[in-house]
Amino acid sequence: KTKKNLNIVIFFASAVFIGVTVLTNTFVVVKLAALISIIFSIIVHVINYRKAYPGNGLIIWGFVVSVSALIVHGAKLSFSEWFNYKDISHVIMETSMVLIFIGVNKQLRSSLIRASKA
Repeated sequence: KTKKNLNIVIFFASAVFIGVTVLTNTFVVVKLAALISIIFSIIVHVINYRKAYPGNGLIIWGFVVSVSALIVHGAKLSFSEWFNYKDISHVIMETSMVLIFIGVNKQLRSSLIRASKA
């Protein structure tokens, strides 16, 4: 029941964010939606980290790193016109994706090991 309600909330929130983004033609709404999703994900993985699930620490760090991409993009921090805030934020997002991937991979391997022992 909780999962179904959460899916409904996520669907309607996504529809609202997409609608507002299309109507306003601005990237601010996308950054806000990303920030809300990242905060929610960090909370979920901190709870799981406290339960000692393997890989959650890396996943948390991945999401924390992705917040810095929002900061770089929002502040428009650039090294030059050829390596600007858009490029830097994409490099940061790739780094966060690698951390999240390694964490999820660690979780999957751990769950496969537990399943094979059962």
